[in-house]
Amino acid sequence: EGIVAGLIGAAAVAILILVFDVAGGAPLQSPAILGSAIFKGIRDPSLVTVSAGTVVGYTIVHGLGFIAVGLIAAFLVATAEREPAMVMALLIFFAAFEVFFLALIAFWALPVLGVLAWWEILAGNLVASAAMLYYFPRRHEGLARSLIGRCVDVLREGIVAGFFGGAVV
Repeated sequence: EGIVAGLIGAAAVAILILVFDVAGGAPLQSPAILGSAIFKGIRDPSLVTVSAGTVVGYTIVHGLGFIAVGLIAAFLVATAEREPAMVMALLIFFAAFEVFFLALIAFWALPVLGVLAWWEILAGNLVASAAMLYYFPRRHEGLARSLIGRCVDVLREGIVAGFFGGAVV
């Protein structure tokens, strides 16, 4: 369950960043830059060329990172089934995930921010968090219903309608 949630989050971010890259006229530029920074130590984005090795390598690292996040989230969800107060820990975990990732990017990959705006990173992680948080209640409907009752259905419908509305806009 944690692996699936992590892969859902990683895919959500990858798709969003791909959309940003395509809109900017440079498909796969972001994973190439991040892969070059990780594997080759290149800090100047202008020196990076898109190659399959750096894109695939970064995609694997990105997926593994999100799998780790998904495993922690799955543990917190499973714990919340026994102790409902742990739902707050799950929400705090996702908020901390956002802050940690932005801090990591700001300190470790500052040159990348010349290519990737902080809001793109934040948007990607928010989309990933939303996708993962949407996945878990579907797997643990009893937990969701016991915590917030019928509001789960209303919330789910609102989220789906919001995504469709956003997509139309």
